[in-house]
This record gives sequence, C-alpha cells and structure tokens, in this order.
Amino acid sequence: MLHPLIQVGELVDEAQPIAQISNPLSGEVEEILSPLCGVAVGLATAPLLRAGEPVANIASVNKKRMRKRIKDSPMTGWKFEDVAETLEDIAEDADGLPIDEQPED
Repeated sequence: MLHPLIQVGELVDEAQPIAQISNPLSGEVEEILSPLCGVAVGLATAPLLRAGEPVANIASVNKKRMRKRIKDSPMTGWKFEDVAETLEDIAEDADGLPIDEQPED
C-alpha cells in the first residue's frame, strides 16, 4: 500500500523520504527516497503498486534562486498544470532570462 509523505508542489531534497510502501500481508514497510532535488509535480494515486512503478514525478530544481522562489511561494495542493506553469514563470528572472543559464549567487 502506498503512503505518500509529500504533496504535489512540495519542494523536496535529494534522499528525502517521499513515500512509504507497506506490505499488508507481512507488515514490511519500505521507504522511498527522492532521487534528486526538485518539486513534486505528480504523485501516484493508486494505493497498490507493482515493483518498479513510479510513486512520484520530481522536476529537477538545482539553482539556489529558483529553490528560494519556490520556498517563498508554496504550491502544495495545486493541480499539475498550475505547478508546471508556475515553475515556468519562476524559472526566469525579472529580465526574463532563464535562471538556469545564470551563474550561481
């Protein structure tokens, strides 16, 4: 059984627990860690998963400025389309330049 520990729109760190999967027959619980730093843009909704099925879609966010903008404007509880559009908007600075192409602070 899938037990998400994050919400769509939430900023997650690499190796942060994002879900637990429990076996109702054995009671065994496995923790699923985020493979990267980013924003959860989608989560599995089915409580039952097969081995290898994704539990979340994480959009990579590596730049400090973009992470700060996301922290300042939480997107939890949003629909996927709204999160995607906001990520596009905040990926640019005030001059419209992509943050990913600028040097780190």
